Amino acid sequence: PDLDEGGGLVVLPAEEGRHLVGVLRLRVGDQVAVFDGRGREFTAVVASIGRPGVSLALAAPRRPAPEPAVAISLAQVVLKGEMMDRVVRDLVMMGGSDIQPVVSARAETSLAALGKARRVERWQRIAVASAKQCGRAVVPPVHDPVTISTLLEEAAAGDGAVRLMLLEPSQPHGEPI
Repeated sequence: PDLDEGGGLVVLPAEEGRHLVGVLRLRVGDQVAVFDGRGREFTAVVASIGRPGVSLALAAPRRPAPEPAVAISLAQVVLKGEMMDRVVRDLVMMGGSDIQPVVSARAETSLAALGKARRVERWQRIAVASAKQCGRAVVPPVHDPVTISTLLEEAAAGDGAVRLMLLEPSQPHGEPI
């Protein structure tokens, strides 16, 4: 996230450095593409691999893949198991702009349980990995979970955005789940 157009050295986060060395098996002098998650991308060269971490020398800005012209936000009731991981991954690959996890009355989890399990942090890491996989320079944020009531109140306040809400068909008309 701290890339600077002025060039210089950038130290990769520890996890990214381990991936670059251990999985990609890159060495000093190899060229890579790096991005800041906010839309900027650069060509860089591996400058050093050592104890403080992996350092990259930024070379030149690159033109990242274009983002979709229409921003698509997804409010998704939290799914159990790894299904929510898949939703996050697929949203990023489809060009979504952000994701709002929602806890409903029928959800098998609570806001407190999601916080303790650090699920949002996990989903944000999945969003980063998915952005890298599909070549996006923007990592869509995963917001803190809210209840369906809070989501509906915010939607009612309105900001002029077009909204589409899909509900469980077995629910009585107009009743949130």
